[in-house]
Amino acid sequence: MKSFLKRAIVIVLALAMVFGVAGCDLFKKTNKGHTDLFWYMNLTEEKEGGKEVKFTSNEGDVAAVALEDSYAEEYGIVKNGDCFVNIDSLKSGVDDRFYYDKNEKLVMFTNATEVITSEVGKNELTNGEEKDYQISFVENGKCYVNMDFVTDCISAEYKLFEAKKKCPAIISLNYKTGKVKEATLDDDIEMRTNGDYQNLIVKDLKEGTKIKIIEEGENWDKVKAEGGIIGFVPTKYVEDIRTVESVYKSDEDTYNHQLIKDGVNMVWDAVYNQSANANLKNDVKHVKGVNVISPTWFEMESKTGGLVSRASEDYIKTAHKNGMEVWALLDDFKSKKISHYVLSHTSSRKRLISSLMDSIDGLGADGINIDFEFVTESVAKDYLQFLREMSVECRKNRITMSVDNYAAMGHTAYYDWKQQYKIADYVIFMNYDEHNAGDDEAGSVSSLEFMENAITNSVEQIGESNRVINGIPFFTRLWEMTPEGKGTNKGTYVEDAVDGNYYLNSQALTMNKAEKACKDANVKPTFDKPTGQNYATWEKGSTTYEIWLEDETSIKSRLELTKKYKLGGNAYWALGQEKDSIWNTIEANK
Repeated sequence: MKSFLKRAIVIVLALAMVFGVAGCDLFKKTNKGHTDLFWYMNLTEEKEGGKEVKFTSNEGDVAAVALEDSYAEEYGIVKNGDCFVNIDSLKSGVDDRFYYDKNEKLVMFTNATEVITSEVGKNELTNGEEKDYQISFVENGKCYVNMDFVTDCISAEYKLFEAKKKCPAIISLNYKTGKVKEATLDDDIEMRTNGDYQNLIVKDLKEGTKIKIIEEGENWDKVKAEGGIIGFVPTKYVEDIRTVESVYKSDEDTYNHQLIKDGVNMVWDAVYNQSANANLKNDVKHVKGVNVISPTWFEMESKTGGLVSRASEDYIKTAHKNGMEVWALLDDFKSKKISHYVLSHTSSRKRLISSLMDSIDGLGADGINIDFEFVTESVAKDYLQFLREMSVECRKNRITMSVDNYAAMGHTAYYDWKQQYKIADYVIFMNYDEHNAGDDEAGSVSSLEFMENAITNSVEQIGESNRVINGIPFFTRLWEMTPEGKGTNKGTYVEDAVDGNYYLNSQALTMNKAEKACKDANVKPTFDKPTGQNYATWEKGSTTYEIWLEDETSIKSRLELTKKYKLGGNAYWALGQEKDSIWNTIEANK
């Protein structure tokens, strides 16, 4: 009996292997149910009690929006035969350059050479050009854009598929640039919501149906079929696969960049008052290897886009005599509220840009360096729109545009460095402030590991490196740790169960002052391998001091990172914080 059972088991397993290899569905559980297409295509919302209710619109009929590879999270609307798509769907799925100013009710598209603008609800652009369709409208606080306007702005096509039985109307978009795979189904099949027979059926597709392959899998392909239907089909029924070149053209080649042939070696110059401009001649007498200087001249002043200027024509003449281009810096340091207001209001952005360009033109400066550090995720889209509008003017006037960023870490990714790279001539990363005033831990301003991680993060997101600039500090911090009850009890309070609680303070020091602090304490710094810097510590009274030095050793290692990752150059903060001999290191390793 046991022998018989063993033989039976072996036979069953063998049959299973044979049928499995042959692709037979005999042992597969097949779900014969159909999905609710309104739910599947994001046309319903969950109400109290878990009930799914279809979206409705007072402007027209709700329709699904089929992007190239998925259904948009937001529904579209068919109004008087015209197809309107939510601008957030356009930005996230089609082209990020579409923009809606909710404060001034404007719809905009910005390319390399112009800003195309229309008031919401109008049939014309603000330049007077009339359209034979309504460009946009707003419903429930959401902006919907006519697909005719979209196809006027970018290379794309769309088609409306009317609602049929249980299938909603679908606005199907095609805009992908590059190579795409097309194929044909060689049998009648059931398209499913995911790559498994246990998933629900999306639609029954007939033999000969044309499909575009979105994603190839081992057993199932994600595809877009005729009619804008997206789902999964078994790979064994996909035949006549062919790769074709998309007919939709990119305008990437219109983004011309104003570049310095041998790379950028820039130093920022902290000019905090008009009279400081006169110091330039003396400040640069030991400088070597620098071809760009960026004085902190311009400051956003008011919600209307007003500008404070500390600019000087004589400064530019002196810089040019010393072989340096001048990239005038614009910051938003005066007020976070002012910064956010200006960025989110088109009229204020326009006034700021106009004032800045007039100043640059009158001075004869070579470029602009934008240093906005009050940007939060809530205004990130507005900030990118500002950069786009600024870049159009810079391109017209052949002015180099560079943009400063915090070190590329996850919490600052909303700055969207990839988009910046497309817009600007150079994208600068200030790869320092790893440890800063107010922190609860003493440490390096920019350890070698921190800088390398920041560089790799930026290059990975951008995909290129030749216009990425490595920001390097000329300053360091002297840290003071005083046990609780042994001093003024001021600073950051740090709880330490092992060595006792203490107060932590720090002060920024120039290279010369940092070396003097070590000399006055009679200590000799030693090389700290984890940070790639010379390090010193000492005690005075009850206070322990620590410092990670910026010197020839640290600067050389950072310049080597720039070469390793083939970056577009370096930028140093800031002129006057260095010791004279550091320029020899920079000159030898640039």
